[in-house]
Amino acid sequence: MSGDIVRMDKEKAKRLLCRAAKGGSIGSLHQLGCMKFEEGNNLDFLAYFFKAAALGWKDSLDTIKRLHDAGLVSEEDYRLTLSDYLDVVKKEQSASRDKVVGNMNKERAQRNQRPI
Repeated sequence: MSGDIVRMDKEKAKRLLCRAAKGGSIGSLHQLGCMKFEEGNNLDFLAYFFKAAALGWKDSLDTIKRLHDAGLVSEEDYRLTLSDYLDVVKKEQSASRDKVVGNMNKERAQRNQRPI
């Protein structure tokens, strides 16, 4: 979002990112955090990174880790965020695995029901 080629309307970008975040875009939450950080909004940007990481956005988790290493995020906040992130990733993996296994079982059942 550097705007090197075309002049960027940051207010419009922020409005669109807010709309996308309200619609469920986790990446938009992360981008809003980046914009708040660039604006120098004290530590307001952290809320966006915490929420995105807790919803499974790895870039936000990595950012929180770097901020923790720099002393801007407490050990407890980092641990809680990491725990939330891992819970979401585990649930997503389980859901994906269950879907694949379910599809495999359906295919197997269909093969077994075909006349010889």
